[in-house]
Amino acid sequence: MYYKTLDKENRKRIRSVSMDMWKPYIMSTKRYVKDADSKIVFDRFHISKHMNQTLDDVRKHENTIL
Repeated sequence: MYYKTLDKENRKRIRSVSMDMWKPYIMSTKRYVKDADSKIVFDRFHISKHMNQTLDDVRKHENTIL
């Protein structure tokens, strides 16, 4: 685990963390980084991927109703 390689002082200096939206990454960051909720930044690729998947799911659902 990456955060265990950092001592407490180095973890305090973390200003932001860029990551994908995998829940274990988020939970690990929240566990080891103070004020993690304000420091986590999700990368654009994964945001777009989730948005496109949701849009596709809605489109398929709406198509079955028509």
